[in-house]
Amino acid sequence: SGTISGCKVYQDVEVTEVLQVQITSFTTEKIEAEVFFQINNPNWYKLKMTDAKIDLMLEGKKIAEVILVEPLVIPKKMVSSMSMKIESENLDMQALLGNA
Repeated sequence: SGTISGCKVYQDVEVTEVLQVQITSFTTEKIEAEVFFQINNPNWYKLKMTDAKIDLMLEGKKIAEVILVEPLVIPKKMVSSMSMKIESENLDMQALLGNA
């Protein structure tokens, strides 16, 4: 019997640090922002995110579900500083103001 070596399965990509959040538009129903962060992709191939839903949390409470405005390409096998533009149309203002 033989084994195949060198084949690695997908490893999770991890956001290691959120550096800055710039809010570009803010209303009672919607928030638009650009998030600057560091991300670690341990895989031997780049990843492209085109459609992602992300929970936006503040002090452990979900305040919105956001979506990517533009595709995001994550370089292979490295920790990268990146930014992504996000928007939400289901902002929980009560959760946000309760923690502001």
